[in-house]
Amino acid sequence: MTQEAISHRIVIVSLHHILREVRPAVLQGQHGFQFFELEPPHVPGNERSFFARGKIVDPRYFDRVQELAAHLWRKTARLASAADSVSPGAVYLAKPANDMREAYVRVANELGSRGYHILPSVGTEIPSDASATAYVGAQLAHADISIHLLGNGMGYSPEDSEPIVKLQLSQAAVRAQEAMRGATEARNNFRRIIWAPILFNEGINSSFKAERDPVAVVERFGDSLLLTDNIRGHGLSEFIVFLFNTLAKTANVHSR
Repeated sequence: MTQEAISHRIVIVSLHHILREVRPAVLQGQHGFQFFELEPPHVPGNERSFFARGKIVDPRYFDRVQELAAHLWRKTARLASAADSVSPGAVYLAKPANDMREAYVRVANELGSRGYHILPSVGTEIPSDASATAYVGAQLAHADISIHLLGNGMGYSPEDSEPIVKLQLSQAAVRAQEAMRGATEARNNFRRIIWAPILFNEGINSSFKAERDPVAVVERFGDSLLLTDNIRGHGLSEFIVFLFNTLAKTANVHSR
């Protein structure tokens, strides 16, 4: 069994902050479920636990338990129904800015563990030269759906192009509009799935989570929602549940 396959069978539950670089190699890409909040300065030993001395001291403890239970249920259900599942297709998982890198890794791991073909591949970066727009368009042409994780950052700007997060969002909109018009040979139910969390850190070094309007987040990226778009603003675990429900419906349509 490969290291990647093993990692998909492990679920991390963190009671304390452990630096990513000192974890075992098989756990390097795991995000996990944290039962604590790391207070400034963000170093091990400076955690505020949700559960201490046999008592629940933070209501977020219950949220984490529900997220963990949902995650374990999905993994169990996936193993039980693997023989009867519809063959997964290709999905475009947009490359994120740095503030969404951990969420990207978690979503990519979930997709990979279910056999989805991720475009562009996780280990590939989008070109930073003038070919970026054509590259994104070519990758989207082979996908059944696109997934976008929107934080505050827009990422680097390829030569003669808009920032990479915005570029992928706008190119996916073009792809979706073409599908709605039936102007492509590809399946005509291509759509964008967007996660713009309502609560998000104001800055990379900030522990304060500001409240945002997911639709306004999309508009800040210079875009507007399409009729076929799906946007979610709650926690990442809830978004992943919604994502796979949508992908399952898409696969069922394709198999008819």
